[in-house]
Amino acid sequence: MTPTPKTVTVRSVETLCLSGYGIDLRVERGALVARDGIADRRREYRIRRADRTTSRILILGTTGEVSLSALRWCSDVGIALTVLDPFTGDVLALNTIAVHDDARLRRAQSTPADSERGLRITRDLITAKVLGQRSVIRDLFGDATALEHLDRYLAQMESDPNVEALRHIEANAAAVHFKAWQGLPVTFAPKAKPHIPPYWLAFDRRHSPLGDGKVARSAADPIDALLNLGYTLLYVEAVRACHVLGLDPGLGVMHRDKMGRDSLACDLVEPVRPIVDRYILNMLRSTVFTREDFVEMRSGQCRVGDSLAAEIATQMPTWAQALAPHAEAVAHQIVDGSDGSSRRRTPLTGNPKKGSQAKSTPRRASPMRTRCIDCGESLEDRRQHRCPQCREATQMQTAVDRLTAAHTRLQTVTGDPTASGAVRRAAKASVNRSEASLWDLQYPDAERDPECFRTKILPGLQGVPVPNIMGALDVTYDAAWRIRRGDLAPHPRRWETLRGIAEA
Repeated sequence: MTPTPKTVTVRSVETLCLSGYGIDLRVERGALVARDGIADRRREYRIRRADRTTSRILILGTTGEVSLSALRWCSDVGIALTVLDPFTGDVLALNTIAVHDDARLRRAQSTPADSERGLRITRDLITAKVLGQRSVIRDLFGDATALEHLDRYLAQMESDPNVEALRHIEANAAAVHFKAWQGLPVTFAPKAKPHIPPYWLAFDRRHSPLGDGKVARSAADPIDALLNLGYTLLYVEAVRACHVLGLDPGLGVMHRDKMGRDSLACDLVEPVRPIVDRYILNMLRSTVFTREDFVEMRSGQCRVGDSLAAEIATQMPTWAQALAPHAEAVAHQIVDGSDGSSRRRTPLTGNPKKGSQAKSTPRRASPMRTRCIDCGESLEDRRQHRCPQCREATQMQTAVDRLTAAHTRLQTVTGDPTASGAVRRAAKASVNRSEASLWDLQYPDAERDPECFRTKILPGLQGVPVPNIMGALDVTYDAAWRIRRGDLAPHPRRWETLRGIAEA
């Protein structure tokens, strides 16, 4: 007997998320009817024109039907429809309407990214992003070292003369931002812990051991999966904003032209990423996750469960509102550089005076405290949080804590027979990085020139067997062989050990 679906008349929900199998979206008797779910847990939603508040429908699935009448219904009332593949994160379909379809604006948009206007747009967007990252680090981590680095990058952006240099600064700022996340725990219910991989319990770094390990598109842990989903939903809003403003989402400034990528949408995402980061961090600090919140796929990839994904999707209107002034500011700069036949428009913010302002150039952060937050000593540099002595002690303690966490994770992974080789290598690499960082703080005046290693230590290693070097440094055979050959200079903390086995 076919189960009777539960019927829900949707009025107050702003974002409707459909998931499961056999998703169906059609029009029946003037109302938009959506059905989703799985097996005997089916749901039915009815949205009527007169009293609806729904502005977005997100479909997380790859099986089902969407009728042409449903597409027309959504277009008529202004409901944004997005189809997202829950397994790959790809945007399969996105209905957008170009409210201002102006070819003159797109022609003006196609000017080179390294022009004066392109440099100004890039600097504004990256400045807004770094300021947002700085706010997140200050409010949620209090990492003085990270704040110092971000302040330095903000100062550099004011004088860098080309887009490529600004891209490099943006990448360095992102690395500093996510380094502060290292060791961030993910809290699971006690019943879920026996069924999840150990490397899901804490954040290592923004990367993935699946593939080349340099990007985190194929997330292997919950935090990367949450970030990827949030950024994808934000990207959907950026594409929609481009179409509403009459811009071509593929002609970017910060991001180079690339087949199959909407580069301008990727540009507009950047200044709003810290808002997504803050939401994910607050969720991690306040939520005890269940086993159903994350799914490990056959490839080892971690994806967000449907219920949790639906909860995150409710933030899309908020993120769209944060993105709107940046998108309009970019459009206004493009209009100002055109032949004058186009005019400024504010369909996203709806406020002509407010929308005409260059919102993507935020004010610099207010001066920092004038006294050390630890000992109360007066500070000469108002941008600092701590005096040099307290800052050094804090950095040292942070390095010790990270090394302890890295060793704990390595022990957990080593004792887990289900852990893959990539996960074990990543845990060992995390220990090595933590040891190197602590050593650098303990011995700031030590010799670090690789040429010193090659001239003073390397000659004595030529008669040392490779296995001896392997055992002394706990490295692979290949690494030990490259060290003895001179192709690889180890970290300076290893030099005394190598000098000892060379003289033995």
